[in-house]
Formats: sequence, C-alpha cells, structure tokens
Amino acid sequence: MQDEVIPLGVETTFARSFVERFGAGTEEAIKAFMDEIRNLCHLAEAKKDCFLNSPVAREMGTKYPFIQGAMSWITDVPEFASRVADAGGLPTIALGLMDAEALDRRLGRLPEIMRGRPYAVNVVSLAENPFRETHLAWIKKHRPRFVVIAGGDLSPLRELIECGMEVLYIAPDEALLKLALKRASGT
Repeated sequence: MQDEVIPLGVETTFARSFVERFGAGTEEAIKAFMDEIRNLCHLAEAKKDCFLNSPVAREMGTKYPFIQGAMSWITDVPEFASRVADAGGLPTIALGLMDAEALDRRLGRLPEIMRGRPYAVNVVSLAENPFRETHLAWIKKHRPRFVVIAGGDLSPLRELIECGMEVLYIAPDEALLKLALKRASGT
C-alpha cells in the first residue's frame, strides 16, 4: 500500500549484503550471523595485541586506538568513562542536553575519577541544541584533552584548538563533511 509508512533505520543500507553473506531465511541468517559473531570473538583475543600501543594509541594516550562513541544518558557517567579508560580505550562523555547545573552535578567529579587519563567530551553543535553555548563554556573551563563535535556548526573549532584541545568532527555523510569544512575554512 503506497500510503503506508514503514520506519526504517540506517541498518537497511546493509540488508542486501547481509542476505548475501548470511542467507535469506530468518533461521538460517540468524544462525550464520551468530556463528560469525562467535568466530570473531574467538579471533579478538588473538588479534588484540596487534592494536596494542599503536602509533595512534600512543598519540591519544591510550592502550588501544579505540574511541568509545558518545550516547546521551549512557556515556554521560564518569564511572563509565573510567571503565572505558581502564579497558584501554578513549572514553567520550556525551553532554547531550544537560544544562549548567546538570553538567556540574553529573560531571563535576570527572577529572578526579579519570585521574589524569585522557577523555573526550561530545557536544552537539547544532543550533537546535539549547545548551550549545553552555556546553562550549563548560568545555573551555574544564579543558578535556579531546572534544568531539557531533554534527552542526564548526565555528567553535578554532577557539577550542587555541585553548589546547584536540577536536574531532563527526559528520553522517561526505556532503555534510564537505559543507562543514567549507564553512570552517570561511570559503
């Protein structure tokens, strides 16, 4: 029916390759997929050392060159960040939609909990974020080693870099990345 709306996630992009790799039948595909997961988990133990102290990891100040992604209401807990750091990765704290009071209450102990280990904070730099300026002020005050700008305006980029922070930008596609870089360079 043409007037029916079926919500699909980004995962639909991979549907064809999933069927080609694991099969079209539900039971067959799930079994093959689970077998692949088990195989990869067994390989992970043998392959983990190839990432150990890589040049990127050394540059980030971590054991492994892995950056944990940010997700509001999940990765905005300092103890979670500490566990990611303990495992050898770079934790990323999601600032989400926290106001100044929530930032201080929830993240006030972050430096103490991280004990000098590197971490990133993630700010949504879209105009729709009502706390964008609050987040940027908090970031400048606390100066984490890394800042992740998740989409939107890159205008804070230069100022954050001048404050001594390393900035990572996440764009959902190449066109938006090109647009962001064009705006950042002022052309």
